[in-house]
Amino acid sequence: MAKAKKDKKELFQKLFQKTAKEDAPPLDLSEEDLLGLNVEDRPSLLFLGTYSKEQIQRGLEKYGVWEELERRGFGNLRITMDTRDPYRQRLAIHSVIEKLGDSLLLAEIVVKRDVLTLTPDFDYPYANRSFDVLVIEWLALQDPRLAFTEAKPRLPGQQYPGLGMSREVLTLLTLACKRLNLAGIINVPQYFHNAHIYSRVASFIDPVCEGKRLALTRDLLSRHSLAKVSWAIDWGCVRENEQSFQWFTSQQLVPLCKEIRTYFSHPEFTTRVKAAEEQYRYVLDEACWEEKGEKEKSGYSKR
Repeated sequence: MAKAKKDKKELFQKLFQKTAKEDAPPLDLSEEDLLGLNVEDRPSLLFLGTYSKEQIQRGLEKYGVWEELERRGFGNLRITMDTRDPYRQRLAIHSVIEKLGDSLLLAEIVVKRDVLTLTPDFDYPYANRSFDVLVIEWLALQDPRLAFTEAKPRLPGQQYPGLGMSREVLTLLTLACKRLNLAGIINVPQYFHNAHIYSRVASFIDPVCEGKRLALTRDLLSRHSLAKVSWAIDWGCVRENEQSFQWFTSQQLVPLCKEIRTYFSHPEFTTRVKAAEEQYRYVLDEACWEEKGEKEKSGYSKR
């Protein structure tokens, strides 16, 4: 059962990766078009209550994700999933090396369904309404065969270089959530680079956090690489308004319904985001960076 869940999760991520490309189909595809799914023929154990391992794999094959991994030299791809807990599920993709009796973990995602209630202190028409959402508790996309380089340095939290497919994964998750009538996707980024990557489609629910993210981007990414900024924040080498700065943990939300999009477009929300962006200034402490870098030797590149 655990193996089935892991396989299913991995396949799901790969499908996401393919459809998010610039030439990908629009996000309003039907579930039948996406996975060829007949909801009347669902097996007893399904990822997110809807997707069997076989259905996920067919979708990944249909949109070329499977082929892309094979093109990169990953053979004997296997999907596993664990759906024992209906509220917290795991899906993974491995490349099995039969001669060595081993396998490479390429993708892993842990998600749960939850309920979100927005309660801002401004006149939001859908305040206190409950929205069904998908929460990403863990997401890893990696190539265990590769080593970190100056061109592709290690980021905080990484064990191996990434697959470069986070964009595709987010797109596939969006497609699946639309099929499941979920109102949004929630992520709590552990590091700045995670928040930066998600910011293409997601915003922090807290307008102050969103304003701070924009200010960090404005002040630091214009001068330094994403790897350097993310490590500097993680090491405590960034100052906020001349004070020490620690990364905040807050929910980022991908809005998938008009009611939630109304929250992010509300004049009061946007005003508060702008005010926070203007209020905060960030500086990277180069002396701290150099000292920490000498100690850590983490494979990041300087710019």
